[in-house]
This record gives sequence, C-alpha cells and structure tokens, in this order.
Amino acid sequence: LPMNLSIRIANAEHASLLSKLGSDLFRQTFQHLYDASDLQMFLESAHNEKKVRADMDLGAHYGIAFSDRKAIGYVKFGRNALPVSIGSGRQLEIKQLYLDSAYHRQQIGRKLMDFAIAQLAPRPGDALFVGVWTKNVLAQKFYTRLGFEGFACYWFPVGRTLDRELIMVNLQN
Repeated sequence: LPMNLSIRIANAEHASLLSKLGSDLFRQTFQHLYDASDLQMFLESAHNEKKVRADMDLGAHYGIAFSDRKAIGYVKFGRNALPVSIGSGRQLEIKQLYLDSAYHRQQIGRKLMDFAIAQLAPRPGDALFVGVWTKNVLAQKFYTRLGFEGFACYWFPVGRTLDRELIMVNLQN
C-alpha cells in the first residue's frame, strides 16, 4: 500500500476536488473509447462541481482515497438509482469507483469498496448493486471476488455513444 493511505468521507467542500478527480480518472480510464466531443459532453454533464453538489444533496456519498495528501481515487455510493430492484430490503448502489492507474493492484480499490459498504451498513435482505461496462472484464472480476454476480443490463450514455452496462448485484444474506 502507498504511504499514508487514508479514506475520508467527502462533504460539499470537496465538490470541486471530486469534479476534477472524477473527470481526470474517467478520462484516464476510458478516453480511448470515445470521440473527443462525446467524451467532453459527458464530462461536462456528469463530472462538474454543480452535479457533485446536487448528487450530495440527493443523498449520494463519496469516500476519497488520499496518499500523502494527494487524492488518488474515490467511491460514490448511496441509494440505488439503476433501473432494477430485487427483494424487499433496501436497494443500495456503488455508483462509481475510480482509482488512478498508478495505484492499481495495491488493494486500494478493495479498501474503497470496504469503506463504502461499511458506510452503507447493509442488512440481511438488502440488495447492493453496481453497474460496470460489459467489456471491462477486470472490473467484473473484481466485483465477482467481492460477491457480486451479473443481474441485468442497460444502456449508459456517454455523449451520443451508448455503452452496454452490466448491472451486478450482491444480495446481503
């Protein structure tokens, strides 16, 4: 693990940092898939400070990973907003999990997931969902190791491009 790794819950004062971090990490991870205008359109709508604040106001929470005071990743979580539900318990969602590629394979993604799950405090009968791009096999394997399994698919817009997303679920039994 990197030196001085910490994960902290974000507040409204972190909205600007989360906007920049979300945009930078989405670009780092996926920019090769989209034309520049689609990518820019998506980043301007999905990863701007106003959107982060609005999401927080609507009940989304963020955990930010820091290494030596540098933000290196984050997890966004809260009530499920995916187009699915199952069972009679609470419907929860890991909405985003991004980590700077320089820090991959160091168990930080796992620590971010553990942080989000601890904050959500799922109870027996709750459903925990995550959406992942169908071609992101490494992410799917990561979530499978954490007890998630494929459940449904939906279309996720990035600008004018529609990506097929796999919705995975972990039923809290």
